[in-house]
Amino acid sequence: MKTKPTVTAALPWTLALAALAAVVGCSSGGNLTGDAGSGTAGATGTGAGGATGTGGATGTGAVTGTLCTLLERTPDITDCTEFTNTAPLVTPERGVAGDGGIYLPGGELDTPAGGTLIDGDYELVRAVWGSMTTQTQRMIRLFASGTYTEWVIDQQDSTGHYRFNASVAASGTTLNVTALGCGGSLSSSFGYTASGDELNLFNFNAMAVFFYKRRCAR
Repeated sequence: MKTKPTVTAALPWTLALAALAAVVGCSSGGNLTGDAGSGTAGATGTGAGGATGTGGATGTGAVTGTLCTLLERTPDITDCTEFTNTAPLVTPERGVAGDGGIYLPGGELDTPAGGTLIDGDYELVRAVWGSMTTQTQRMIRLFASGTYTEWVIDQQDSTGHYRFNASVAASGTTLNVTALGCGGSLSSSFGYTASGDELNLFNFNAMAVFFYKRRCAR
């Protein structure tokens, strides 16, 4: 009788896998993805912040918080009641007539630009006036959206004191005198520039430009 050869049965796949793990040095309690690496986290970056910006200085206007003593006036060119001339005494600078304007000292040509008339009391602060050197004090009060004006002029010479009331109408860069009361004659029109608290009046016949500053509001 022949003896049958001994046949070794194949290992189940789970045992084969365990055997492979033993060969590569992995313990049966390990995991196939490996332990998570460890390390010290980088320090959080720091940097100085930019300096906080500061706004420009608060602008100040000539009439900030200042109201005129006389807030209203019924337009009446025949009522020439005097009022105090508070304008400073101004010495005129030399001016020369130019193309549509007046050349100021230094050569700049100043021309009328028009603008919106704002009610208030205006004092003369500068005069450029041909070859005139006589000191002058001038003040204009504007009412009714700039359509009614009261003028006082004190010349420091023999011509003396003037007082006018006038109705005016702006057209483009021209201020037309539409009605006049008191004190003789006044130019029938002026070139003008009105910007904020500034009012400049041009008298081309006299080669003059008068610079007024508003001192109070109404």
